[in-house]
Amino acid sequence: MPRLILIVEDSETCAETLQIALESIPGYETRVSRSPAAALATALKAGNDIAAIVTDLHLPQADGFDLIRRIRAEPRYARVPILLISGDSDPGLPARALAQGADAFFPKPYSPAAVRRKLEQLISRLVFGRFSSSPRPYALRQDRIRKGFSTGSINWKNRIANS
Repeated sequence: MPRLILIVEDSETCAETLQIALESIPGYETRVSRSPAAALATALKAGNDIAAIVTDLHLPQADGFDLIRRIRAEPRYARVPILLISGDSDPGLPARALAQGADAFFPKPYSPAAVRRKLEQLISRLVFGRFSSSPRPYALRQDRIRKGFSTGSINWKNRIANS
């Protein structure tokens, strides 16, 4: 059974764009939820194996931050990669998104290909165990970034080759 990438987006156009970009990731299927309540129902349904979540910030009945908090509260989803997308122009939003538990932030308009690359990167890190056993892998990533290290394997290969 393929693992599930859950897209939480109330805009039909944005949801379809993300679904087209993400549905061709091998071994994964995508499902769209239009609200946080529907997304939580899908995530908590027995048998669903959520591999990642891509959510908009502004959703009906609740926001993306509320959804992230509720997903992170579930032990089986504490380490699931979450990408947050927003059309807000607040310059502090990316840092706030990371502090709230998102693993990546994309402002609208975004490149669907960039979202797919980042999602594949986060999933592969989780699958291959490149994060610590911390329930919040983004904390380790932020610590490495503050210390001047890159978490991308290409950057590490370049650093090794150039040293």
